[in-house]
Amino acid sequence: MISLELYKVFHETARAGNISKAAEQLFITQPSVSYAIKQLEEQLGTALFVRKPKGVELTPEGRALLDYVQPALTLLLEGERLMARYHSLDTGEIRIGGSEVLIKHYLLPAIESFHGHYPGIRFRFVHGKTQDIAGRLEEGSIDIGLIHLPLPAPSLQIHNEWQAEPIFIGSGRDGRRYSQPQDPAELFKLPMILLSPGSSTRRFVEEEARAYRIDIVPEMEVGSIELIKEMVRVGFGIAILHKNLAEAELAAGSILEIPLTRPLARRTIALVSPAKRELSAAASVFIDRIKKL
Repeated sequence: MISLELYKVFHETARAGNISKAAEQLFITQPSVSYAIKQLEEQLGTALFVRKPKGVELTPEGRALLDYVQPALTLLLEGERLMARYHSLDTGEIRIGGSEVLIKHYLLPAIESFHGHYPGIRFRFVHGKTQDIAGRLEEGSIDIGLIHLPLPAPSLQIHNEWQAEPIFIGSGRDGRRYSQPQDPAELFKLPMILLSPGSSTRRFVEEEARAYRIDIVPEMEVGSIELIKEMVRVGFGIAILHKNLAEAELAAGSILEIPLTRPLARRTIALVSPAKRELSAAASVFIDRIKKL
């Protein structure tokens, strides 16, 4: 493949019409320009310039080549300028994968802060379960993901972690029923509202129940955390949820935390990216901002 530098010398010489002037513009010596043109002509197998007493003139083949080289070099220059803008965070995109509720509770403050400093950077959000997000990260369709640990794939690296406290929740109308600490083994036998199969949260609840040798048969399966809270509020059953995801409802009294004789295992939320792929400048700065909040 012919070197890009040879095409740059050819382009400047054609533009200047003089080897000496081309050398001045390229900040190289006149013999270097002559040698580069000779190399290009030999590799293409045709003469590109006719040497004249006061300079050089393109041959028909040279004019035909210039029609391709000039727009190509212009595009490359525009690409270089665009890369500089990306590096300075004037433009770009950060693609984030995760559940809507996790993104809202763990990333929204950083997103608001980042957007205030770099309004030219767009955010694109992809909704999905932990396993789905891991797959999208590996295929390169998103930059970073918010998932539950343990890592679903060894090819991911962790940038930040948050500890979550799972709790049992019930309807706010059942305060008397749950006034005393409850045995988790007995609660798992009650009608439970679960997320649909395949989510890491669903697996967590089922594993906690199996620790008490109970296989849960859900009273209801729903597709979102918000719907779980609503179904619990109206009294269709109880559920397990991260405490910080129900703060507003707990404070309002529409749902309540059921006290336990033994706490549930804590969970870890992690911000991850592919270990073998370098992050964009925008994504790197965004992650640094998260760590500082």
